[in-house]
Amino acid sequence: MPFYLGTHYFNPAKKVFWDYKKENNPHLMLIGQSGSGKTYLLRKILKHLDKRGIKTFVIDFHGDLHIENDQTFEFTTINPEYGIGVFEFDTDPKSGGIYNRIE
Repeated sequence: MPFYLGTHYFNPAKKVFWDYKKENNPHLMLIGQSGSGKTYLLRKILKHLDKRGIKTFVIDFHGDLHIENDQTFEFTTINPEYGIGVFEFDTDPKSGGIYNRIE
C-alpha cells in the first residue's frame, strides 16, 4: 500500500504517493524549513512501514523520532558491537564536531 504524502505543489488537485514497494531500493529524503512538518511526516511514514512489518533504519542526530516499537542504539567512537565508529569525531571545539564531519 503506497504512502500518501500530500498534494502536488503546483497542481493541488493531484495527490502524491510514495510507492516504496515499486522501488528497487526505496529511499526517501524530506527537505523543508524549520517547522514545516518534516519530523511529523517522518513519524507517520515510520508508523506506516512498521504496521506493515517493514524494517527501517534511521539515523536521528536530534533524537526526536521515537515511535512505538522502535529499537535504538547509540553510536559511540568505539563500538565493537556495531563495527567501526563511523561517527567518530574530533572533539576540538573549533575544528571538530559533527557539523564539521558532515561537511
